Amino acid sequence: MVVDQNSTGRHVTTYSGLSTTLRNPDQSQGEQVIGESIKDFYPNVYPTYPNRLPRESLASGGYSLRFAESEEELDAIYQLRYDVFNLELAEGLNTSHETGRDEDEFDRFNHHLYVVEELTGICVGTYRMQTSEMAATGIGFYARTEFDFSTFPESIFNNSVEIGRACIASGHRTLRVLHLLWRGLGIYLTHNEMRYLFGCCSLTSQDEREGLAVYRYLQENGHVLTDWTLYPLAENECRSFELVDQGELGADASTQTEADPDSEPEASTNSPETVKIPRLMRTYLSQGSKICGPPAIDRAFKTIDYLALFDTQTMSKSALAFYHIVG
Repeated sequence: MVVDQNSTGRHVTTYSGLSTTLRNPDQSQGEQVIGESIKDFYPNVYPTYPNRLPRESLASGGYSLRFAESEEELDAIYQLRYDVFNLELAEGLNTSHETGRDEDEFDRFNHHLYVVEELTGICVGTYRMQTSEMAATGIGFYARTEFDFSTFPESIFNNSVEIGRACIASGHRTLRVLHLLWRGLGIYLTHNEMRYLFGCCSLTSQDEREGLAVYRYLQENGHVLTDWTLYPLAENECRSFELVDQGELGADASTQTEADPDSEPEASTNSPETVKIPRLMRTYLSQGSKICGPPAIDRAFKTIDYLALFDTQTMSKSALAFYHIVG
């Protein structure tokens, strides 16, 4: 076991390459992270809450959607994420290079869906998910390691599913695979009778000015919530945030994006700056999601993260159908 402090100031405990920040299972949703021994808290059996895991599967054009139920399936997912996040994007935890797997302390407390190429049996796409019930009795929502949830409405917290660690293998980034993944999210949401989805959209960047230029664009174009605001934790704030209001951001605020199905960014034509919005985020926004507040910089994963929130009661019928959500 190794205990040190990462670049964000959070204490990290490492067991067999796992980077760990644990939460008290009795905490309220607004409390902060505490450190505990993962050996006393880590689930011995996957999946947790098996009744929350759908038993459905889908197939389309040589690909199949599945919900992971075994250690072998988890291992294939971890290998895919390592290939995409660590090798392709140079993101992820440095400890992942020791195992060739992208695995963190949240994985065994979450559920996972994945897409398999039927011809080869290879895992080519994945998302991970957890309900608010799972978060409350586990180690919390992943987003709470970057954002202060003290302003997150309780009514949303209790009716939500957190999603994350989405990726698709190079060579398989097609609408068909993306559609299967998103239909899986809809099936999971419907199965658990939840209303909201939320999760981080990431820029592969450590330039705070780039991240804030994107946030200003989102504000100016009505993509940011106005009823309440979720702020990053102090150690995750983009420190040049005041430049947004002062109009001092540079004219070129281009960004790279996380490797999701359509990972190449697209330039905005409606912003006074040249701002490049990740296509995953752009697709989320087009389907009715809202950004909850200013971005958080994640130095461990080398990204700038925005928390996106979906409310299925305000989504269009076409979006509900795309996600296979029963409205």
